[in-house]
Amino acid sequence: GPNVMLIPNPAEDKVRIFSLDQYSGQKILTVFDLHGKLILQQAINQKTEIDISSFPKGMYIVQVTSEGKSTNQKLIKK
Repeated sequence: GPNVMLIPNPAEDKVRIFSLDQYSGQKILTVFDLHGKLILQQAINQKTEIDISSFPKGMYIVQVTSEGKSTNQKLIKK
């Protein structure tokens, strides 16, 4: 799936999502909590910043989907 990097991680308020692959088409970012509840969904580009300051502390799953393929990464809100 798409190759992305989350910086910083763990994070307190803002997380930058950097796309490391060459494909520049639209990517969809989806954030779930560990219960599978949808927290956030938005289109992203090569470099996007999301605000997680209102999220409860804990671990989240960040899914990035592009051209029907997706990749998941863990994000820790501290």
